[in-house]
Amino acid sequence: MLQKILEPILNMLFPREKETQDIEHLSANELLERCSRSKTQVANFIPLFYYKDPLVRKIIWEIKYKKNKQLAFSCAELTAKSIDQVLKKNSILPNDVSLVPIPISSRRLRKRGYSQTELVAERIQKFLPYSISYVPNILKRTKDSPSQTKKTATERRKNIKGCFSVIDGTKIKNKVVIVFDDVVTTGATIEEAYNVIKKYHPRDVFFVTLAH
Repeated sequence: MLQKILEPILNMLFPREKETQDIEHLSANELLERCSRSKTQVANFIPLFYYKDPLVRKIIWEIKYKKNKQLAFSCAELTAKSIDQVLKKNSILPNDVSLVPIPISSRRLRKRGYSQTELVAERIQKFLPYSISYVPNILKRTKDSPSQTKKTATERRKNIKGCFSVIDGTKIKNKVVIVFDDVVTTGATIEEAYNVIKKYHPRDVFFVTLAH
């Protein structure tokens, strides 16, 4: 409640840059039209945007480091459409789905006060015409790995090795697990997540991401 009261005051005192304000006013469909789409076509991997597009990077930055809810919710709407397409294409019933966000480290969570993946993922349900199971605490970071930025693919895989565990495998056993992440570059993070999740015998695993 206090945040809702303070937010307009802070925006007046510290106005966001014009570019940010402009993209905040775009609808989800308008964002989709303005941003470069990912051309990656890999089974069970569904990226939305092309990460090297400066506008896409700006959106990701705003969500990841500025907790920009307006852009997070627009991305949630677009992600919901991607998930809906996946379920329809593969004849998957909503009751069989578990949506799992990639968790951030406890150190980054303390520093930022929020998880950018959960900021988007927890809103996805609102834009679906049916209910799926959202289980944000199933996948857990077991160690605070250094940032993946500027690391090679080999270094990323070594850095991320053994950093995930599953808390309650019963919630993903025999389920179609949809793992959500904000950005995938080399794929080291989602590969490690998959290696942990598959031990609990899901029916299938899909990875949906905002950018690649």
